[in-house]
Amino acid sequence: MTEAIRMWAICMFSTAVGAGIVFATRSQSGVPQSKPVVLNVPIETVIPPSRFPGILPLKSPILVEFSDYQCPPCRSLEDSLSKESLGLKRVIRHLPLKMHRWAYDSAVIAEKARFAGNFDSVSRELFSVALDKKTLDKISVKYSITSKMTEQAEKVVNEDKRTADELKLRGTPSMILCLPDGKIMQIQSISQLKGLLE
Repeated sequence: MTEAIRMWAICMFSTAVGAGIVFATRSQSGVPQSKPVVLNVPIETVIPPSRFPGILPLKSPILVEFSDYQCPPCRSLEDSLSKESLGLKRVIRHLPLKMHRWAYDSAVIAEKARFAGNFDSVSRELFSVALDKKTLDKISVKYSITSKMTEQAEKVVNEDKRTADELKLRGTPSMILCLPDGKIMQIQSISQLKGLLE
């Protein structure tokens, strides 16, 4: 099976079920997981302080999402989480899949927007529209995103991809819940997330 087909299958395996989105995640052995997976990594790996200042040490739970702006389940997750009132701070990192032509470019635009202080608005828009060069150009003009900071933004996106590889994240979206008590868990569904927050 080619890498593109494998990643497509993992991405598309994520489906809307019951109270929320269910994500296909696999352990190192390749066995599908249905419970939260405890990640034994430093919190700084998941939430780098240089990128996200003021978050650490955690005072409340944080949801870290590794997303792809062209991934249909990522878009469903974004829509579902925006409708939920979980009172949960979210951090979006990037895992653009090779099969999605505009995912990497979108992630770079989002990071340039983060440098300019309008990441949330740009990210929401990237999740809500069909992506192509014309659309990305329109978004860049709308939010005054120029070619400045492109190199730094690419560095950030590439760092996210390396981190996702280090965490053995196999598809998008991948949700990681970080708790003030030091636990870091990969979450498979919104209902599972709600249960852990209760």
